[in-house]
Amino acid sequence: MICVDVGVHMNFGTRGTFKSILAAQVAALLGWAASENHDKLGGILFGDPTGIRYFQASNSRRSLWQLLRSLSDIAEKPCTDSDPLLTTMDKLIHGTPTGGLIFLLADMSQEIKGIEQRLGHLIQRHEVVLIPIDDIADKEMPAMGKMIFSDMSGREVEIDTDDEAGRQAYYQSWLDKRKHLARVWNRLGADMIPMRTHEDVHRSLTAGLRRRAFRMASR
Repeated sequence: MICVDVGVHMNFGTRGTFKSILAAQVAALLGWAASENHDKLGGILFGDPTGIRYFQASNSRRSLWQLLRSLSDIAEKPCTDSDPLLTTMDKLIHGTPTGGLIFLLADMSQEIKGIEQRLGHLIQRHEVVLIPIDDIADKEMPAMGKMIFSDMSGREVEIDTDDEAGRQAYYQSWLDKRKHLARVWNRLGADMIPMRTHEDVHRSLTAGLRRRAFRMASR
């Protein structure tokens, strides 16, 4: 099962490509690998304002084509769900047969409260691999002088990006959240393969899957 974040926040990228395009590339590589192995492949797209979109698991490549074609639809409005990733995990916990392999492709730059509990329930039923989709600007704010930023609600704030202490605090905040997420994932026995917009997608994904295979073989 490939679960992909398609929220409007994925239409962002400062180097290499957009997060949405990177997520689609990763999904395509995982999908083709499953197809070559004649594995059943299903999918979920979440974060879209129209709601969660399901793709029933199938051995047919038609299911893969439908998933990939839908990934080309770009969300233009924010999702009304307060946290679509948690909603998706709930759907996977209660609505899918046990014993699957689930790849979660999502923007994890913000702290998500409640994810540890959901993950605990989810890995009792499935193998789970988190693939955070990262851009360099998620952790490193470039020095560009005074800039106006706005959130999803339209609230604006002015930030002096030349302030070295502020940029360091920005990086430390991202680092603390990522370390916490990694500790949660490792403690519960799930894998994490970060993907970055400025890196080669095939090389990064292959290296991550090899690390996962080595870890599983070492159990």
